Amino acid sequence: MNNSGYKLNNWNIESLDDIDEIDFQYIKTVMDYKGFKKGSRTIYMMLPGMCGVHFGRAKILRLMKKYGFVCTVRKERPELKTNKENLKNNRKPNLLKRRFRLARPNEILLTDVSYLKYSTNKTEYFSCIKDAVTGRIVNHVTSSANDLNLATDTIDCLNSTENALFHSDQGTLYFNDEFQNKLKKLGYEQSMSRRGNCWDNSSQESYFGHMKDECDFSKCSTPEDVKKKVDEYVYYYNYERPQWTRNKMTPVDYENYLNSMSDGEYSEYMEIEQEKYDKMMEKAGIKALKRAVELGAFTQEKLELWLK
Repeated sequence: MNNSGYKLNNWNIESLDDIDEIDFQYIKTVMDYKGFKKGSRTIYMMLPGMCGVHFGRAKILRLMKKYGFVCTVRKERPELKTNKENLKNNRKPNLLKRRFRLARPNEILLTDVSYLKYSTNKTEYFSCIKDAVTGRIVNHVTSSANDLNLATDTIDCLNSTENALFHSDQGTLYFNDEFQNKLKKLGYEQSMSRRGNCWDNSSQESYFGHMKDECDFSKCSTPEDVKKKVDEYVYYYNYERPQWTRNKMTPVDYENYLNSMSDGEYSEYMEIEQEKYDKMMEKAGIKALKRAVELGAFTQEKLELWLK
């Protein structure tokens, strides 16, 4: 018996289609066994034991397609395929590079989505936009679904602009064509954190941390309760809660303070912020190198030479 599973002198074979028909019957025998769905891998493994033949997976797939038996076991879902294509085609570079303060108010906007647990382990999703320079929460939305509507509703408040940056992590929502086109029409240049690097959007993450530390959602029993609590906190955060690193001013007061500066005063302010940024990035670089040494990707000798 040969690999095709038939004896040439026992079959009336006149064409390649005849061969395919014969071979497919073996595959069909395995497919029909006990009525359970089977993928090409399972068919490949069961053929020798059940039918005494061995076909490669490529041949199994070809014959299944030829005779209209498409395998549905673990077949990639259309939405997952779309997400993969969006990830490939719509990924944006990290243009911000943690320069959260090196701009004027409203020139750098940050966004992200966080979950809010309330009542007996229920969840609402909270999306917001934060002005990276002033810390002001520009807009916020709560929803029971972490979907595209949540993201697009969040940016509905934005006006057309030029030379402004809109930064997020690499969440699926921010890869969507509709979301990206809407931002582009408004005039924003989109920036994304590096994959799995929370520090690239740390200013936004910091806000979520403060809100969850300071806001008690355990007594909320409905989505409306959560929204009311969030609305109250955002107002408090913007107008009443001073921030240590912003001259002990509230975000709104700090925004007014920056906007009142002359061009010369703002240049001096930017020089100070640039020095802070340079020191921060230097520390971050040293920390990353030390971590690389711990993981064995960088030698201690090279680290000491670099630090000199």
